[in-house]
Amino acid sequence: MSVSDLLAVAAILVSILSAVYARYSVSESKRANSIALLAERKQIFKDFYSLKSHMVAFGNSAKMKEVVKFNTSMQGAKLLLPQSLADELDTYFKICFDMARVYEKSKGFISEIEEEAFDLAEKEIEFGNRLEKRFSSYITASINA
Repeated sequence: MSVSDLLAVAAILVSILSAVYARYSVSESKRANSIALLAERKQIFKDFYSLKSHMVAFGNSAKMKEVVKFNTSMQGAKLLLPQSLADELDTYFKICFDMARVYEKSKGFISEIEEEAFDLAEKEIEFGNRLEKRFSSYITASINA
């Protein structure tokens, strides 16, 4: 074997090792992206849960200041979650927003807007519980994927 043959074999080995390393880098990059997306989705879930907890604690007297905090997460949800789940979150956010709006409009006198307030409260409870289960299942499936 001549020197040129040895160099050719060495070049082939280096190219094979480079290809293996590139493939490994791609898989690690995909894994890192998945972890980053999962972290963002979990944050949206935490923010949803904070909103839901506020709604449970305050119900018909929900504070607008607390409800609008979820708006930033809602914008991220539209980009990071499946469309159907993002749409459900948006509907839930709108229900909560309407509850806070009705409370502010009543200036604390719920009896003046009682029917609208209680209709919204029923929707919030039903929708919130269903959404929590669906969102939780989605996050769990994302972790296990």
